Amino acid sequence: MFSVSDISKEKPVVLGIVTVAFAVIARFLTLHLPNVAPFEAMLIFGVFTFNRRWVGLALSLTSWWITDIIINNTLYASYYEGFALITPTFLYASLAMLLIYLVVGKFQRIAVERKNQNGFYLMSSVVSPIIFFVVSNFGVWAAGHGMYPPTLGGLGMCYVNGLPFLTYGFASTVLFSVLFGVMGYLFQGQVVQASSKA
Repeated sequence: MFSVSDISKEKPVVLGIVTVAFAVIARFLTLHLPNVAPFEAMLIFGVFTFNRRWVGLALSLTSWWITDIIINNTLYASYYEGFALITPTFLYASLAMLLIYLVVGKFQRIAVERKNQNGFYLMSSVVSPIIFFVVSNFGVWAAGHGMYPPTLGGLGMCYVNGLPFLTYGFASTVLFSVLFGVMGYLFQGQVVQASSKA
């Protein structure tokens, strides 16, 4: 991994824009694949890359929210009455992403201390889908909607039924984390090359 701390102020802005564009395009390309989305990986990449860790959270949630607005008011418009600005699903996802942000931020601080950015970056990619799975499935169960009984057995059933989605989410987060990491290295190479020519 790398940090943009030694790069001029304009370069992190460019990297942020490229990251958002990549995430939005990837979301639409993977729309019909269950639990396959780039936003957890985008959050991890942002925390490990930008000087201000909260930028990763802000970029990932904003990108997710914008794509949700488009998807929910076009493809899934029949499921909502009127314009869907914020859905319960996005609220559960936001809570999960906030918890992931806190955990990944801790991993990033340990990574800096131990000088093991790559190891903790990978660990974040493994732990994040588990956190997301636990929080989002609890949200589905707590919301009710008649899907699961409001008992511990119902909660257990919700988690068991969600296991295939955990598999997809895990594979997705690891894959997108690697893609974001490669993108970061390529970006760093471009910055170094431009600096050497200046």
